[in-house]
Amino acid sequence: MASPEVATHYQVLNLTPTLLDTQHDSTPLIKRAYHRALLRNHPDKVTNSDPSSVCFTVDQITTALTILSDPSCRAAYDAALRVSRPSEKRDGSFQIGVESVDLDDLAFDEDQECWYRPCRCGNEHSYEFCEADLEE
Repeated sequence: MASPEVATHYQVLNLTPTLLDTQHDSTPLIKRAYHRALLRNHPDKVTNSDPSSVCFTVDQITTALTILSDPSCRAAYDAALRVSRPSEKRDGSFQIGVESVDLDDLAFDEDQECWYRPCRCGNEHSYEFCEADLEE
């Protein structure tokens, strides 16, 4: 249901953004999810003795309902989620700063016999690759 990180409002209500996006009027769906979440997490009704299971508080559930029910609040929340969790859809092999490039896409300096590429800082030869670098 929820990851070890702080749960999103979608996780609290056991919904997905895609599901809500496909609904013409998502309010009834959100309200049903809210009621299910209240029942699922009610202290008198929780029978699961699994310590790894996640229980959400009434405040978390109510906040999730409030945010996801209001289209403008939900849009702002979705934008904040995208900023705070940018790597969620990436696999573990992704590394920041590492990029595969084709030498044919790089400029070639015939005097130094090196390929180069500019950096966004403005340095034209910020990334240089010579024949010896490629052999390593």
